Amino acid sequence: FLGEVHRLGVNVRDGFKKYSIDVDHKSVQDQSALESALCTVFTKAKGGDKCDYLIIILPKKDTMLYRAVKRVGDLKVGVANTCVVFNIFTKKLRGSNKFDIGCYSQIAMKINLKLGGSNHRLSAAHSKGLFDAQKVPVFILGADVTHPTNTTSKEESVSIASVVGSEDGIFNKFPGSIRIQSGGQEVISEMKGMVLERLENFYIKVGKLPSKILFYRDGVSEGQYYTVLKDELPQIKAAFVQFGKSKNKPKYSPKLTFLVVVKRHHTRFIPLEENGVDANEKKVAVTSNDNVTPGTTVDRDICSPAFFDFYIQSQQALQGCGIPAHYYVLHDENGYGSDEIQTITYNLCHTFGRATKSIKTVPAAYYADLLCTRGRCYIGGIERERGRQTAIEKAKAKLGSNVATSIKNTMYYI
Repeated sequence: FLGEVHRLGVNVRDGFKKYSIDVDHKSVQDQSALESALCTVFTKAKGGDKCDYLIIILPKKDTMLYRAVKRVGDLKVGVANTCVVFNIFTKKLRGSNKFDIGCYSQIAMKINLKLGGSNHRLSAAHSKGLFDAQKVPVFILGADVTHPTNTTSKEESVSIASVVGSEDGIFNKFPGSIRIQSGGQEVISEMKGMVLERLENFYIKVGKLPSKILFYRDGVSEGQYYTVLKDELPQIKAAFVQFGKSKNKPKYSPKLTFLVVVKRHHTRFIPLEENGVDANEKKVAVTSNDNVTPGTTVDRDICSPAFFDFYIQSQQALQGCGIPAHYYVLHDENGYGSDEIQTITYNLCHTFGRATKSIKTVPAAYYADLLCTRGRCYIGGIERERGRQTAIEKAKAKLGSNVATSIKNTMYYI
């Protein structure tokens, strides 16, 4: 493992320090006792032994163990960490005595991201449109809301909302903010506060205020597009005004482009012929699973007559039929043309930090979804807790004072 990590450029100076907890011992069979034991070990590792990163090898897939590790590592102690199941970590390739390097590479990419590194970046040629005239990078935001699926009523449930934001011109790091809100609520009620946090982080890292904003909003159901825009756009604008005033720039008003990302739909693209080419002899289809070429974009005929929308199949499907992402441009102050916003979006799909290929949706939206999933992990189990508190109160008690300050502006959730 160390050899692969070093090969990929992650320098582990002093090797590993080892810690252990007997998770089968009767003293750690409930969640509270387990978290207390983990907190003791994590605090010693971070404070006493000056560890920067913890790799937790779990004996098996166990939801309670995973939740405990993330709550302690992310919320209480504030130390970067990764969980991996023992039989996956020690898996060897079939017919060989060699370990699965692919697993180690994935862990190495996560380590690099969580400690502030970048795994890959767009070339200058593919970064066109991502900087303003003063060479200040476009500020890219992603937002999502996830709702519970196994509760009987909205009153008994909570939703998780998140906003992630870029912090430089590499567009590979997206720290995020997370909030809890009423179950089933589509609109992000604390959008302003989360955008302020992301804008503050961007300003600290870049040293300048962005003049262009690209906002990719995930988690909106069909029919709610303009409802979400009507309620969230004023919050986003208010965040800009408040932040500008705090920096003695009361007239600060960057240009905002707001898009909704739709991942779940029934549209699929299938090439009419294998290795097909267009009139310019450009390849438009590949033989792999009879899918269209990654980057295929459709913005007419099957698109809405009422919206500025388009489909992009940005990934090469490894199995079955690839699913294109559907983008709706609901608000555009930057005046992007169709080709420009489509090219920017497609290029960004190659920057996802823990993948070596392009992905299905723009990373900002994907990161926001991952952060919501991590938030669900933090509050997991509240439906089984008894008491007179409401679901919101129990969830907020679980989240505490939110993610620890030492890691809140990192990719801890990746």
